[in-house]
Amino acid sequence: MAINRKYSSGADGVLLNDRDLDEIRKYGQAWNEASQRGDKAGMQAAHDAAEAIRGKYNYSGGAAGNEYIGLGKKNQSNIAGRPTKVDTEKFTYESAPSYTSKYQGEIDELLGSILNREDFSYDPDTDPLYASYQKQYTREGQRANADAMGQAAAMTGGMPSTAAVAAGQQAGNYYAAKMADKIPELQQLAYSMYRDEGDNMRLNMEMLTALEQGDYNKYLNALNQYNTDRNFAYGTFQDQRNYEYQLDRDYANDLRYDQEWNYGVGRDQVNDSRYDREWQHQLDREAIEDQRYQQEWDYQVQQDALARAAREVRSRRSGGEDYEEEDRDKEASGEETDVPVDRNSVIQLGYGPVSDEYLLQLEAEGAIESYVEDGKRKFRKKEGGRSGGFVIPGLDSMLGVR
Repeated sequence: MAINRKYSSGADGVLLNDRDLDEIRKYGQAWNEASQRGDKAGMQAAHDAAEAIRGKYNYSGGAAGNEYIGLGKKNQSNIAGRPTKVDTEKFTYESAPSYTSKYQGEIDELLGSILNREDFSYDPDTDPLYASYQKQYTREGQRANADAMGQAAAMTGGMPSTAAVAAGQQAGNYYAAKMADKIPELQQLAYSMYRDEGDNMRLNMEMLTALEQGDYNKYLNALNQYNTDRNFAYGTFQDQRNYEYQLDRDYANDLRYDQEWNYGVGRDQVNDSRYDREWQHQLDREAIEDQRYQQEWDYQVQQDALARAAREVRSRRSGGEDYEEEDRDKEASGEETDVPVDRNSVIQLGYGPVSDEYLLQLEAEGAIESYVEDGKRKFRKKEGGRSGGFVIPGLDSMLGVR
């Protein structure tokens, strides 16, 4: 349940921010101007506008705008208009660049060829160049054999002889020997070709590897730049989230401060009200005690006056020592003790035709005083004395006056 609490003026300057405080002052000026014009609608509009601002701070200024009346609302902040933000966002960023090699297939294939390449071996029967040389030397051997046999036969009249056959064979063997001598040369040539092929494969491997390394270096540069940009973006995200978190914490602290402030104001008002009640109760008790004391004092004075009056009357009637002693005091002071009473002075007192006993009572109270003039005892109101006496019921009967 909301509890309305009043507080002294000055809450606007304590609770409002500068902008709202300026607005309140403008509305106050507008209210004064409307009041001078007698514009009640304008006065009410200015008051309502000012109250709307105070409402954001959980209090009212009252009818005159100079009070603090807590509205008892919860979750109000003295930083009006500050939004709360629950940060549920997570950091997101574009995917990192990936690397796909354009040369890895060729590199793997070429590397396999290099690593799995057969060792060098030479077989003349499988060498096309050897076969070409073989045809050439065989043909030349056959031609030399035929020429030798023909020459030898011509020497013998055209008839082949053993010498002719031997010469032919010798010419054929010459070319066969030359063919055999060609095999090492062809083997060396084949090895050179084998070696050059291996060198070319390695050169191709180096070229592909260089191309691969160049592309990979470009990827690493792109990845490093990505990480730099991502770290910067994450740092910015963290800074913003920390800032918003701090705003939320400040807002929560402001709410807690407002609640504690309003509670403290309420407690102060309760204590002030209790103190006022206790103070008023004390004043009332003191007033009652003062009244009781005055009543007791008046009663005591009355009793003293009554006793004195009774004593004087008895002394006068009985001629007692008290009255004689008083007369002796008066004679010593030059006053006359047995003089008639001037009734006109009694009437002028304003009490009417009262008895001598009542005059004695008034004189005992200090309301009047007696004096002797022209051979008569006269009475007059005493300056500074009590204004008027009071009638003591039953005094005559108590004194035995008839």
